[in-house]
Amino acid sequence: MRRSPSCWPTTTLEGGTHHGPGGERSRGPRCHIQDVLELMRKGATTAEISERLFVSPTTVRSHISSIVRKLGVPTRQEAIKLLVAREGPAPD
Repeated sequence: MRRSPSCWPTTTLEGGTHHGPGGERSRGPRCHIQDVLELMRKGATTAEISERLFVSPTTVRSHISSIVRKLGVPTRQEAIKLLVAREGPAPD
């Protein structure tokens, strides 16, 4: 998945870096939304996205609702159709 500078590791108030499960660096919410977009294009379910990004299903649903609203479509399926039409199918 592509990463933008906003996806670089975040720092704590003490100057350290947040780390997720398995020691990987955690990224900000903007990255999760980009990752959710990519995984939606690949047809991943909410549960699969949740497991992949190490976030709760509620967080995934919140990101998807935000994406749907910002794209101006009524459903997740319409959002996926629009994403595929704009950017093509997700690479494997």
